[in-house]
Amino acid sequence: MPRQTRDKPIEFTHTQPLNVTIQFNSITGEWDIQPDPKLHAAHMDTRLHKELDGAGNNLETNLSNQWSGRHALNGPKYPHFLDPSQKGKHTPILMREGEVVRFTCNLPFPFEIWADRDPGVDAIPGAPNNPFGWQSPQSVGANGSLTAVVVAPPLDNTNTPTQDGPTEQRFYKFTAWVHTNDGLFLIDPDGSCDR
Repeated sequence: MPRQTRDKPIEFTHTQPLNVTIQFNSITGEWDIQPDPKLHAAHMDTRLHKELDGAGNNLETNLSNQWSGRHALNGPKYPHFLDPSQKGKHTPILMREGEVVRFTCNLPFPFEIWADRDPGVDAIPGAPNNPFGWQSPQSVGANGSLTAVVVAPPLDNTNTPTQDGPTEQRFYKFTAWVHTNDGLFLIDPDGSCDR
């Protein structure tokens, strides 16, 4: 499959990053990771449903088609954030290569964060295992944050990458470990990369 050219702008920068929050919901008693609901949930919805590519498809259609074509044996039928049974329960982390993402926790607890290729789809061998170039989980102290840049491969004169990047892998599984007063909590949402 030919590499996708870069045709979308980098919208999240060091001065205005995509804020991804590890959050405890006091009503449900559950932990989750997702783009900040107040700042970025609507923007993620626009990226997923309203922005069209040159063929007139939205990102949701492209992600569904790619997942179906690379579906791992015995893996889930859909990525978590596109599963019809999960609709509206979770805002997906939709990053673009070169964008800046800031991870925080809504309560003052230390945490570790990691992202790796989603095991629900076949791996693309030349694409990075981790969208940020990390070699191991990243640790963040209480009340702290972590800022990371999504890896962006070099482009040729047609805005086409000269090597595979996170967009070729496309699907990533995030994992966070939150160290609370009540013990260690594990959270594992999905994310996706685009260019």
